[in-house]
Amino acid sequence: MRRTSPPAFSLRATDSPTRVAIEAPLTSRPLASKDYLAARGKPRPPELSRHQLIGFDETFQPEAEVRWLAQHARSARVVFKSNSPQSQLAAAEAGMGLALLPCYLADPVPGLVRVLPVSKGVVRGLWLVLHRDLRHTARVRALADFLSETLHRERAVLRGGPEPKG
Repeated sequence: MRRTSPPAFSLRATDSPTRVAIEAPLTSRPLASKDYLAARGKPRPPELSRHQLIGFDETFQPEAEVRWLAQHARSARVVFKSNSPQSQLAAAEAGMGLALLPCYLADPVPGLVRVLPVSKGVVRGLWLVLHRDLRHTARVRALADFLSETLHRERAVLRGGPEPKG
């Protein structure tokens, strides 16, 4: 049996970090295509359950997002499930329903619109976790510094600032 060593670092979206090098906000918000909203109307928070939902399949159940959907859209009809945010994004672009997606992924897409105010959504940390024994090695430190600078520079994108224009 081949033994594998733990990774030198990992990038995790989690609520319970350990041995943290850096942390950045990662925000997901409900959104839909302009065509979907033209046909079904833009929902207010109490109306989310009356809309079609793009959800997560059983192999990928991100805790914060699943909890948010259960709280805000419990009885919504799930029309598409995927463990891939890119597939969920494509389904939302195609007008299949509302999707709860990371702002960094969805905001640049011209045909998608956030359906709730900026304060409504899921915010959690994106953590860079370094292996205790390797965190001071030059190559791991170089990568950690690069990622730290990049995440700091892109904080507004990850956080999902004001409603994007377009």
